[in-house]
Amino acid sequence: MQSDMPVPRSRKGLYIPVILFGLVCAAWTGFWFYARSQTVSIMDAWMAREARLGRVWTCPDRDVGGFPFRIDVSCVKPTFTSSEPARAGTGSLAGLGVTARAVDPRQVIAAFASPLTWQSAAGDSVELGFTTGRAAYRGTPAAMDLVSFELVDPRLTVTDAGGGKQVVAATATEFHLRRAPGDDPATDVAIMASGIKSELFDALSGDASPGVIDIRTQFTKYAPAPIRDWRETLEAWRRADGEVKIEKLALTKGPLALNATGVLRLDELRRPEGDITGSAAGINTVLRAFGIDMGGGAGGLLGAILGGGNRPNAAPKALPFALRFDQGRMYIGPVPGPRLRPLYGP
Repeated sequence: MQSDMPVPRSRKGLYIPVILFGLVCAAWTGFWFYARSQTVSIMDAWMAREARLGRVWTCPDRDVGGFPFRIDVSCVKPTFTSSEPARAGTGSLAGLGVTARAVDPRQVIAAFASPLTWQSAAGDSVELGFTTGRAAYRGTPAAMDLVSFELVDPRLTVTDAGGGKQVVAATATEFHLRRAPGDDPATDVAIMASGIKSELFDALSGDASPGVIDIRTQFTKYAPAPIRDWRETLEAWRRADGEVKIEKLALTKGPLALNATGVLRLDELRRPEGDITGSAAGINTVLRAFGIDMGGGAGGLLGAILGGGNRPNAAPKALPFALRFDQGRMYIGPVPGPRLRPLYGP
């Protein structure tokens, strides 16, 4: 006699999605910890490199989180100490937060808390305050693709050992460095600042209007690399016959306007060499601040070359100029200018 009872079906298939989901979660967790280690290694490698150069950073109460989709690293008031000759001192930052996406740990975004302070052993100090501070880094501990900094409402206060202060402020500043496209090693650098205010600049220009700076350059024969001693970097670049291609150099402040392009390099004695051409208007006041009389003689010639003549009631007129750096001397058009010293020692 056969039973009419149905044969029970296996329930194993119901657990397959759960098992697969668990495997995916486990794999993602492993990947997140790998990405976390990559992000932390970039930070640790940078701190180790700084220590070798005499700049020791500490990251108090470092916390690493952000699971499952980000890697977040935060420090409470990181500090640094420099033992470099002539630059010994201590500094601190109010706070630092570093974020990377788990799917792309080579791209790191940093947020800074104001202020950044520096107190040198010689007695002078620097304080940089800002509303917002951000930075981006893409690369590995050994190679860099790009780095950028952006500050909103920066205010830089420099105090000398005697208590004298100079303050420079702006509404926004940006710095961008990236590996240039192409097979040949080259690095693009851009610096921009708007709303620049400074009593010193006002006195030099004779105008209280805010200034704007826009600089675009390319360093040939140089691939971007993590920070090291600047003298070693410049020397390696010089030995490779590198050049600075100034694609744009623009400065405006009230009636003062300067636009220039050119190419510079370093000669065997590490002095600037090359040519810069452009146009300038309204710089008579700047020249007078340095004791150059625009009334006649060489001063009148220089004023005609750079400042549009010496007519006091005439509107500023942009006139072309040429600067040449050769054999340790700067030439303003045909007029020999100051002698140049090496930028650094051998």
